[in-house]
Amino acid sequence: MNPVCLITGAAGGIGAATARLLASRGARLVVADRDAEGLAAVAAELSPRTEVLARIIDLTVEAEVDALVEAAVTTFGGLDQVSLTAGMESPHGTLEELSLADYERVMAVNATSAFLCLKAVLPHMKRAGRGSIVSTASIAGLAAVPGQGVYSAAKHAMIGLTRAAAVEAGAFGVRVNAVLPGPIDTGMVTRIRAGSASTPVGGGTLLGRMGTPAEAAAVIAFLLSDGAAFVTNSYWTADGGRHQI
Repeated sequence: MNPVCLITGAAGGIGAATARLLASRGARLVVADRDAEGLAAVAAELSPRTEVLARIIDLTVEAEVDALVEAAVTTFGGLDQVSLTAGMESPHGTLEELSLADYERVMAVNATSAFLCLKAVLPHMKRAGRGSIVSTASIAGLAAVPGQGVYSAAKHAMIGLTRAAAVEAGAFGVRVNAVLPGPIDTGMVTRIRAGSASTPVGGGTLLGRMGTPAEAAAVIAFLLSDGAAFVTNSYWTADGGRHQI
């Protein structure tokens, strides 16, 4: 039976690219996002290729996350893979310039949503004795990004949650890893770079270019797959070497 994969933040960018790649490999998909129009477009594109369950959701609301996971399990009989791809950048500004509301919103969309998804998904995977989860953090989770301090804090938190889940779930046969994209050609990165005082040519990477959503999705798909059966509690950068500069 082809695997069932839940993808959050599936309406665009890396999430949509991950959905397309997994659909091409025969995975049955549960795609979720708060962007109704974008999600509908992705679902319509992929439905001819595979089974798709689409849900418009606010991932910061526990009851909605729980209902999403229950719908996935009821529809497909279980969950094999989860890609936690939803996220947002911080309003550009120094820590003293940002409001508490700014901080709470960025932490909620990035870190709290990951916590709620892990909390809802892990019991099902533990009972099944198998499963793979990949969270999409960022190289901002390894070092501060000027003007994006709260975003950086949220991505540090995502890496911590990933590792905690891996430690707790490993004995049950569940793997949990993180992918840390760098300059990927998405709307989010475009907005972050627009607020930066300087924008490095080629994304400031060793490869001299920005990455594509499909390239980040390929790393996510590998970590979700049985090809990474002995990989857990790790993070993989997909940044063209940006973090090493």
